[in-house]
Amino acid sequence: MPSFREVNASRIAFREKELETIDGRETDIQTDLAEARAALAVAQLAIDAMTQELGVLQSRRGTALDEIAGLRMQLDPRVMATFPVELLREIFFATAAALDKNLLLNGRMHIRRYDLRRALLPFDVSAVCRRWRQVALDSPSLWGSYLAPYAFCETDMEWQYAQAYVDTVISYSESSPLDVTLEWDELDDAIWTGPMLPRLHKVLRTIGAQSRRWRSFYLCLPEADVGAETFEIFRQATPVLEELSVCTASCETDNPWREGFPVFLPYCPKLRHFTTDECQVVWSTPRPTTLLVTSINLRSADLPPHVIFGMLESCPLLTSLVLYIAHPTAWRPARQLNLSVLRELQIGPGVDVLFAPWAEFLVFPSLSTLILQSVTIEPEHMTTLLAHIGNSISMLSLQFAASLGPAELDSLAHLRNLTSIRFMSCSTDRGLSAQFVERWLTQKAWPRLQTATLAYTAFADRAAETFLSLNIRGFRSGSSIKWLF
Repeated sequence: MPSFREVNASRIAFREKELETIDGRETDIQTDLAEARAALAVAQLAIDAMTQELGVLQSRRGTALDEIAGLRMQLDPRVMATFPVELLREIFFATAAALDKNLLLNGRMHIRRYDLRRALLPFDVSAVCRRWRQVALDSPSLWGSYLAPYAFCETDMEWQYAQAYVDTVISYSESSPLDVTLEWDELDDAIWTGPMLPRLHKVLRTIGAQSRRWRSFYLCLPEADVGAETFEIFRQATPVLEELSVCTASCETDNPWREGFPVFLPYCPKLRHFTTDECQVVWSTPRPTTLLVTSINLRSADLPPHVIFGMLESCPLLTSLVLYIAHPTAWRPARQLNLSVLRELQIGPGVDVLFAPWAEFLVFPSLSTLILQSVTIEPEHMTTLLAHIGNSISMLSLQFAASLGPAELDSLAHLRNLTSIRFMSCSTDRGLSAQFVERWLTQKAWPRLQTATLAYTAFADRAAETFLSLNIRGFRSGSSIKWLF
């Protein structure tokens, strides 16, 4: 029979074994519980995510239902019928103005490049519904504000479409002013010599028949010698014409002036802005004694000096003049050329030769800005010119000047009242020479200068050190200043 000690030892061993079993089971349960809690947390996250997504879907469903209801209401003819006609018309014109914004040329009010969307705008809004069509048809100035036949016609069918387009716009614009854009500089040469030329001239004649309604006219041609018949439309009276631009894509055409041709623009009392190049679309005689033109841009003009003098003389309100002469000749006027409100003068090649004999007759008391572009400065001519017109000039811009040296500086130094000078793409091969800058320093040219701007203009021969020693207040350099070695 086991003793008391043995019985207790057996009981202790049993309990210890039971305790091990309990500990193991407790560990297993705690592990399972942790895993269950983790799974529950994941499930709760999934529940929360699904609940949130369900809420978003229900919100989107409500929004979609509201939008569908709104769109259905907009499609209701009764709703569109209550939309004010005046507001709808203003939307049409605002759309046209938004398209025009990127098409305007040189800050003009009406002259714009060709754009198919803008040309078809009245047709597009007219195709929406009968009510929109009626509003468009009741807005003749919407049609007349941009008469621009297709700019790339090649086939007979395309020219027929262009003719139909012109006829339609002219008809629907009624008596409103016409803003014409004929950007034909990309037309193939064969158009001007082949069987399509009669089609082109028919379009021109149709537009020319409305010359009394022209408010602006932009004609861009591949070259000037496309034929005199092309310019015949300008022989007619244009009583409301305000802006005219007749240009070519090429500057290499030989189209010399001869008396009697061309003779254009017989009557244009409201003309304000005038641009032409070697096309030589100019005023005929007799013309009004005084014109209201405020801006003239003549580029590569091959005109006799007395013709140019007469044009400028007839424009006493001129505020801006751009002039480039193809073949300048010396001619001395017999009277003054008084442009009392001229503020900006931009001259190109040949103008200094033209103006030098005129210098003592030029009266430009308000001239403040002088721009010399692509001009080879001839000291003999430029000195004479600037000595007479330079007192009022405060801003000088030199653009694409190939060579600037001491002689050129001596000529430009006559502008004693300069406060600002700008060099743009000057002396690109060698950079501004040290001789030019040193003469600037030693001559103390332009003592009132406050600002000098260099754009795409470099220095040569370490001329920058001398340039910076000038201590010009407000000097702006930027990344366009660099050293040339």
